[in-house]
Amino acid sequence: MARETILLVDDEPHVLELLSVTLEDEEYRILQADNGKEALIQFKKEEPQVVLLDIRMPDMDGLEVLHQIKESNQTSSVIMMSAYGAMKTVLEAMKRGAYDYLTKPVDLEKVKVLVRRALEAQKLAQEVTFLRSKVKEKYQLENIVGKHPKMFEVYKMIK
Repeated sequence: MARETILLVDDEPHVLELLSVTLEDEEYRILQADNGKEALIQFKKEEPQVVLLDIRMPDMDGLEVLHQIKESNQTSSVIMMSAYGAMKTVLEAMKRGAYDYLTKPVDLEKVKVLVRRALEAQKLAQEVTFLRSKVKEKYQLENIVGKHPKMFEVYKMIK
């Protein structure tokens, strides 16, 4: 079974290392980027299921990276991180599609729980999409109408 891929994006090497060790223990495949541009390159190449993304970075802020990720892939969950828990920034991140928001220093147990919840939510969304398509397919008019010649006449009138 393929392991879920997590992309960690932070300009602080010690944060990347701490998160990597924590999530590798959970047996996720870990990718790292220390800036926004590198994060977008890795994201497009690897399409991780979850991204942990710092808000403040030198080259490109996390909100812009979030925006570009969500434009290219609606299914990946992005968890924002920042040492500055300004409510305005949190709200903006959520408006742009962030799954959740963590303040630094991060609680490692909370990180594990959030990643697990994000992955479970993705699986549920995939199941719902699949089941909706099956229901739609099963109950199309062509599949409901009987095979009797009179039913075919009714079917032609409806179309």
